[in-house]
Amino acid sequence: VWYVCDTCEKRIDESAKREMQERGRWFTLRQPQTRKAKRVAFKLSGLNSLAPKMTWTHLAERYLRANAALKQKRPNIEPMRSFKNNDLGEEWEDVQVSREHEVILNRRSEYKRGIVPADVKCVLAFFDRHAANYHFVVYGFREQMGMHLIDHGVTTKTWESFQLIVGSEFKREDGVKMRLLRPGMDCGYEQEEVFSLCRQTGGLLVPMKGNDMQRPRPWHSRIDAALGNETANIFWHTPTPVMKDMIAEMMAIPMGQPGGIEFHSGIDEEFSKQMVGQERVTVIKTNRAGQQILRQVWQDRPGYDVHFWDATVGCLSLAFAMHVDIIVQQEGPAAGAVAERPREEREPEEASSWIHGGKAREGGWVNG
Repeated sequence: VWYVCDTCEKRIDESAKREMQERGRWFTLRQPQTRKAKRVAFKLSGLNSLAPKMTWTHLAERYLRANAALKQKRPNIEPMRSFKNNDLGEEWEDVQVSREHEVILNRRSEYKRGIVPADVKCVLAFFDRHAANYHFVVYGFREQMGMHLIDHGVTTKTWESFQLIVGSEFKREDGVKMRLLRPGMDCGYEQEEVFSLCRQTGGLLVPMKGNDMQRPRPWHSRIDAALGNETANIFWHTPTPVMKDMIAEMMAIPMGQPGGIEFHSGIDEEFSKQMVGQERVTVIKTNRAGQQILRQVWQDRPGYDVHFWDATVGCLSLAFAMHVDIIVQQEGPAAGAVAERPREEREPEEASSWIHGGKAREGGWVNG
C-alpha cells in the first residue's frame, strides 16, 4: 500500500510518513467571522498517524471491510461510519442516494410531448392534489414495466380541467391512437373529496393513498359498498417506500434498455427538480423491543417541491394495481388502443371519447 501525491501524482511509500510529519505545517482553512478565536481545532487523518495500528495497510483493510458491509443484502453502514469518523477524521453524511436534477434532464428521450413510443402497451395518468391545483403525469408502460413520460402539467381543480385530461387521446408513433387505461388520484387528507369525484366518474377514477408498509404491491380496501360498482368501491393503498425504491432503480438503468424510466423531450428544470425533491437516507430507529436499528427512509430535501415525484410514484403504484405488469408481457394490441372504423359504420349515439363510456348515456359518466 502506498500514497499518491495530489500534486505530482508520484508514489509515496509509508516509510516517508515520519519525515512528512516533521516537515508538515498546520494552517487554518476557515477564518472566524466575528472575533479572534482563542482556540483553533485541527483534524488529523489517520493516514498521517504514526500509531502502530494506523498503518496504511491497516487502514486499507478496514476500508475494504467497511465497503463490503455496505454492499451486503442488508447494508450495514456502521463500519464505514466508524472508518470515516475515527480513522479519517471526516464528517459522516447519512445520505446514501442523492439525485441531482441534471440526472433527470439527461434522461430526456427523442419523443416530443404527447407522442407515445411504438412499444408502449398502455397509458395511465395520476393526479397529485395540491391546495388549489392538480399536478398530473401521464406515463406509457413498456416491457419489464419500463416507464415513458408522455405528458405532465398543472391544472386547476375543476371538473372541466379534469375531464380535459382524462379524455385525452394520444398518438403512438406507429399511428395507433391510445386513451388512458385508468386515471388515479392521491387521496391525501381529503379522502371524501376524492371519493365523491370517484363516484361522479362511475368508478373509473382510482383513489389511492400512500402507506409506509413494505409490501411488494398495492392492496385495496372497500370504501363505499352502496356504489353498486365492483371497481368504484375499491380504495388502494400504495406501498410508497417500495415504489420509490423501484423508480430509483429505474433511474440507474441505461437509456434504451428495458425496465428503465425516460421522459419526453419537453421536460423543464422545474419538473426535473421536483423529481429529485426527496432523497433516501439512513436513520437510526428504535424498534418495539427497544433496540436501535438502521433503516433507509425517503425524506424531503429542503426547498424542493415533490408534486411530480409523488405523481410518478402514484402512477407506478396504479400500474401494479391495474396489473399492468401482466399487460406489458402479453402479445396483441395495446390496452386502450382506439379501434378505427369507417364513420358510416358508427352508430349515431356513440360518443367520440372514452370519457362517455363508449355509449352516450345521459351525457356519459363525466356528467354524472
